[in-house]
Amino acid sequence: MRRDARTTLLVGLLLCLLVSAACSNSSVPDAETAGAAVKLDSALEAHAEGRLEEAVRLYQRVLVLDPENTFAHYNLGLIDQTLGRTDAAAPNYTDALTIDPDFGPALSISRSSAPSRARRTRRSTSTAGFW
Repeated sequence: MRRDARTTLLVGLLLCLLVSAACSNSSVPDAETAGAAVKLDSALEAHAEGRLEEAVRLYQRVLVLDPENTFAHYNLGLIDQTLGRTDAAAPNYTDALTIDPDFGPALSISRSSAPSRARRTRRSTSTAGFW
């Protein structure tokens, strides 16, 4: 199971790196967008190298410059999930999907976590009478 989380993390980071590279070739961006792209590149690098606290700080700076940056929201969710903070991860994934309802990585996380949430809910309600 831990290997699946790592694989998901690596695939998500790779996808974000590819999209970031593709977006950086667009026409002349404004200063804030350019600053956000530079910060996003730095955040992705820190994230890939396991410097999670630095990555979080950089993703948060990206969101100050570009509040609708899907990748920053999604990757903050990945970090929370990697650290076992699934409750904190959910709003980040929701923000990414609110901005881009077709954002594949967040959709796959959303779909894969729904059954486990349902199982946890059933388990907690089915054992409620025993305590």
